[in-house]
Amino acid sequence: MEHKQPSAEVSKHKKKQHKPRSLLLLLKSFVGLRVRIDLKNDSMLEGVVQEVVQDMDFTLLDVCETKPNGATQQLDEVFVMGKTVLYVHIPDRINITQHLQQYCELEPSTKSLLKVSEPILELLNMIFLELGLA
Repeated sequence: MEHKQPSAEVSKHKKKQHKPRSLLLLLKSFVGLRVRIDLKNDSMLEGVVQEVVQDMDFTLLDVCETKPNGATQQLDEVFVMGKTVLYVHIPDRINITQHLQQYCELEPSTKSLLKVSEPILELLNMIFLELGLA
């Protein structure tokens, strides 16, 4: 009797296991803060983060959308798919390391993720110091 390996097609349909991601943790810590998000279609959104979910999809409130031609539009609420995001601007007033540590202390489900994130945070701080941004 022959034992067959599962085909690649069968394994494609298995649900992906999500590993903790430091960037996701950072973005979730921005809930309640006003941020600017550049989109791949050259539009820009500025609003208060209401929610960030696993696929890095955002919900923003009190949003100002700036189109590529410079036209602006005020919106009460916007859902942004993570795959459309080009860049998230971190507010200048935020020290990333301290901000994440405070967030993890307040959010019990993230305590184990902070250990994974610490080396990345140290590297980011070194880069920001080198660039004069910290």
